[in-house]
Amino acid sequence: ENYPTLFLDIEETIITQINFFWKDYAVKRGFALSRKKNFLKRVCRYLTLRILMIIYELLLEEEEVPQTVLTLTTLFKKMIEEPREVQKIYFYD
Repeated sequence: ENYPTLFLDIEETIITQINFFWKDYAVKRGFALSRKKNFLKRVCRYLTLRILMIIYELLLEEEEVPQTVLTLTTLFKKMIEEPREVQKIYFYD
């Protein structure tokens, strides 16, 4: 009930969910701006690994590659190649 409604577009849903989580988490932790920026780098590293785990888990469950896996694979690649760009897109304020 505390999360935004899922959208038909998978990428839009993922962006919205990550952003909502980050804003809520940062507020609850009471981060100052400088600490928030440093912690965001750490969050992105963990998120990158978690995305890889989700991709693996989905591939184990499904016989065909679902669209979610393709979207997450693209996000994983972006996080490896362009971490700052991903931060701008997914962790906007």
